This record gives sequence, C-alpha cells and structure tokens, in this order.
Amino acid sequence: MLIATIVAALSLQATPAQAQRVGWVPNPRTANGGWVADPSHHLAAVTVATLNQEIGALERETSAEIAVVVVDSTSGLTLFDFALTIHRVWGVGKSGKDNGIVFLWVPAQRWIFVSVGTGLEGVLPDRRTGRIRDEHIIPAFRREAFDEGVLAGVRALAAAAREETNPRQGINQRLEKADDGDAAREAARAAAAERAVRRAAADGQPAGTGSTVAPALGGLVAALGATLVLILGFRGYRRRRPRTCPKCGATMARLDENADDAFLDKGDQAEEKVHSVDYDVWRCPQCAETLKIPYRRWFTSYSACPSCKRLTVRSTSRTTTPATTTREGLRHVTLTCKNCGWATEKDVVIPRRTSSSSSGSSSSRGGGGGSSFGGGSARGGGAGGSY
Repeated sequence: MLIATIVAALSLQATPAQAQRVGWVPNPRTANGGWVADPSHHLAAVTVATLNQEIGALERETSAEIAVVVVDSTSGLTLFDFALTIHRVWGVGKSGKDNGIVFLWVPAQRWIFVSVGTGLEGVLPDRRTGRIRDEHIIPAFRREAFDEGVLAGVRALAAAAREETNPRQGINQRLEKADDGDAAREAARAAAAERAVRRAAADGQPAGTGSTVAPALGGLVAALGATLVLILGFRGYRRRRPRTCPKCGATMARLDENADDAFLDKGDQAEEKVHSVDYDVWRCPQCAETLKIPYRRWFTSYSACPSCKRLTVRSTSRTTTPATTTREGLRHVTLTCKNCGWATEKDVVIPRRTSSSSSGSSSSRGGGGGSSFGGGSARGGGAGGSY
C-alpha cells in the first residue's frame, strides 16, 4: 500500500481513461478567456465576472492560476480524482512552478474539493486548505449562500497564493493564523527555502538545478515515505489505543467486526456496507457502557443524503445525447440513497465540444495539448468534503 501510494503521489500524468471522463467540461481559458467553468450556470453572472476579474489579477501579479469548476457529475470518478484530473489535463498553474489551484464544486452531490499544485503546498498545506474550506466555504454553503462561499473561498486561496511571492509576509501571517505547531513547521520550511536560494545565488547557480536535483528527489521520496508511515501508524494508534470507560473508569474492550453489528443501527450498517464510514464499538466489561466511534473513509464516491443525512448516496450517469462541436448534449444523472431509498433524477446539459477538450486528453503531462492555462500540474495536495 505504501509503495502504491508513493508511486501515485509522484506521478504527474492523468490516465487516458481519466482524461476522457473530464473531456466534456469546457476549459474556460479556451472557451471564453475566463477562469470559471460552470456549464449548468449554478453561479450568478456577476459572481462569474467577479471571479474572472480577481483571478486574472492574481495571475498577473504572481503568475498563480485558479480554475473554478462547477459540475453536476464527476463522470464516475471520485471527487479527488476528478479535481486532480482536471488540474493535470488543463495544466492549471505555470509550467515548472506548478502554482495552480482547482476549486471543484459538485452541487448535486454537495461536495467540494480544492486541488493545490506542488508549488503552492508550502503556503497551502492540506491542513491550511482544510481550514479555508471549514471557515470560508462550508459555513456559507450550509446557508445555501453558494456564490458567497465560492467567492470567499477563492479570495482566501488567492491571499495564500500571494504569500508565495512574499515569503516574509507569508511567514508572519501563518504564525498569526495557524496552530503553533503548524506555524513553526511552515516558517522553518520557508526560512530553509530562503537560505537555499541565497546560497545558490552566492554560488552563481540557480536553486534546485544541476547536481542538487538527484539528492532533492531522493530526499523527497524518503520524506514522503516517512510521512506516510507516520500518518498510517498514528491513525492506527488513535483507533486502537485503550479507552477508559466514562462511567466507571474501567478499561473498555474493542469489539470485532461481527460483534459490533449488534450495536449499530440500520444507517450505521448501510454506511459500513458501502465502505463510506467504518464504525468501532467499545464495550465496558464492568458496567456495559458502550462507545460508538465513526471513522469516515479518506476517499469515497458516496455523498450525504439530504433525507437521512447518511453518507450513502451514489451518483450514476449516462449520456443520452452526446455533445458535438455544433450542439449541446444531455447526460441523465441518478442519485440514490442506499440507506433510506431517497432518489432523484435530472438531466444535465453537456456543453458543445471544444478543441481544448480533445487536445487536453492527449496531454502527456496534464498541461499541454493546446490548453491556455500555464502547463502546471499537481501531485494530489488539497482538501475536500461535504456540506
């Protein structure tokens, strides 16, 4: 599992099958020179205009790029894979800098995901991206103020991206806003990067070139492997560490998968059946007190049901009328809850095919093929969730 994760993280290519699944989404840079792809028009026209203006200003000032993508279907891909594939196929961010961001919103599934290019992970690590999601986007979305949430999220992401061009200002802001531990680590990384640039400049060699490339790549692989081991080990420890009974103080016992079913209701069992949530049940041998602890899967294709609130809604779609270069198409989307039976169907308009869709699918690195984004890519950094 560790080896597979490292290989996936280091790969910068979208597979042909993945690229084909996002080919129907209009590339806004080629379609109209903007930064927003919203084929079903969920956002108000004034919001799209504001986003185009502010993202354009960000690109002119810093070269960073943000693509806002609003779609009703992820074509059978997980939210993570869809956002990452868009990021790579369109090439969001500048080539060599990988300073792009993809803000993906799927209204039909009530999901959002922010994909962050490698060049911005210093100022937008996953945890900080998650805070922007939780503090700027999701509260507005839960009030159904979707335009407000998208604007607030993009502005917070743009503010973070601007820190990349002003390291000292970025360090100060992260020290103020982040948790103490996060801020110290981010500040240390930024300071180390500044020192590396100064040393390279003093030696007359651009930072990150020549003989430093191989050691840097080896260090990256080693650091990634060590981080994954720590994350997986810590996650396992958190789940299995001894629990103290809140009633009598005795040590509780964790039930196995067969025994814990007796303490799970119908909705819990439905989530476990579709592998969207895993439940641990702890039982006190002294007083029979029971603790039920849910662990949501990192990646799942299921979304929250608007009726029963369980993470058991599956989206399926089929193209009823293919889009061509001369007319729009139609895709029939079906949402079904595996727990309570709630279901709905809708027809989603597929925009007319553009030259960017076909050329982007053949891009070997995810950024070429005629896309008018800058040719950047991503390795999977970012954060997402439902609201």
